[in-house]
This record gives sequence, C-alpha cells and structure tokens, in this order.
Amino acid sequence: MKIAFIGHKRVPSNEGGIEKCVEQQAVRLRERGLEPVLYNRSGVSVFGRSSKLKEYRGMRIVNVPAPCGPFGVPLYAFLSTVHAAASRTDLLFYHASGPCNMIRVAKL
Repeated sequence: MKIAFIGHKRVPSNEGGIEKCVEQQAVRLRERGLEPVLYNRSGVSVFGRSSKLKEYRGMRIVNVPAPCGPFGVPLYAFLSTVHAAASRTDLLFYHASGPCNMIRVAKL
C-alpha cells in the first residue's frame, strides 16, 4: 500500500513537530511493509541547508517546488496532490491546515 505524506516541510529535519511526527509515522509504516512516499518542499531549511535526497531510511522522497511567499504552500500542496494521484497512491495523508485545502482536488 502506497501512502503519500503531504504538508510537512522536509524529512529528515529538526525544524518542527510535524516533521518529526511525519518521520516517525513513515518509519513505522515502512517497518510494517507499507510504502510511504514523503513529499518534501524544496528550498532551504531554517538552518540554511537544502536537501536533494531521493530516499531516506528506505522511504521514497519527492522534492516539490515551493517558492517563498504567499503562494508557496498552496502550489506545493497542489503539485504534491496531483503527483500523488498520478502515481496511483492508495492514501494521501495531509498534515497542517494549508495543504488540507487540496482534499477536494484529491477527491476529483
């Protein structure tokens, strides 16, 4: 079963609680034989580092463009949702209220 995680900034990260929550949930699901896919936002972290990882602890990472400014998160959420749907993902797991606005797009 393929599960998409959308809404966090990036994994691995020490930026916030959502990132740690996503990492721990995804790792545990991977250990149970499921296939988590992490949709990371592109850009630099609060520590000034950028990540181009394609895989982390056996989980696939998809880096999605997220420009700075008011349209960054909606664009990231839309592109992530469309990519996950096109990839025949079984479950989309949204974190945070901004990306949850794309649930209607996912239902289409």
